[in-house]
Amino acid sequence: MRYINQKFSNFSASRLSLGVLGAALSLALGMGLLAPVVANAAVPCPPNPPKPALSATTLTGATSFYFSAAAGATTTITQLSQSALNLRNVGEYNSVLNWSAISNQPWLTFSTASGSLKANTGVQITLVANPTGLVAGTYNAIATISGTNASGTNASGSPQSFPVTFTIRVPVPPSTSTGWSGLFTAPTGR
Repeated sequence: MRYINQKFSNFSASRLSLGVLGAALSLALGMGLLAPVVANAAVPCPPNPPKPALSATTLTGATSFYFSAAAGATTTITQLSQSALNLRNVGEYNSVLNWSAISNQPWLTFSTASGSLKANTGVQITLVANPTGLVAGTYNAIATISGTNASGTNASGSPQSFPVTFTIRVPVPPSTSTGWSGLFTAPTGR
């Protein structure tokens, strides 16, 4: 036993790979030459991927959206200055943000519904309201923007939701007036 201990006392683990060291220790333990020892070994792990972070803001700083159309209208409504969202990946360097935009109502859609953003890049998407088939009244929806990293884990700041109100107005009947009406009197007396 003294011979084995002397040989292992001069042993330098830094000169062997982890596989060879593990095999040598397993052999010595199996032969009863060494007592079991628990050692902390550093196992190299791949670094965590950079973390993306979602920032969704309106152009005007508003926290909700409003649309309006006449009943019977069939043209979609996009008021660019009032219905756009700026999406940005404000996460760590080299992070990638996979984003998606969804609505809980079929009349509300988006100019672009999904995409990917590298760190410190952005995109503008527009909310689109479609009045087709809606009768006069007020309709509410929620626009939700979500972001994840490459493995599907929610990004910081995700999801973000914005309330949307869509008012369908009763159409104003066309005017039946033919123009100016009033009493006209001709001058008299010559």
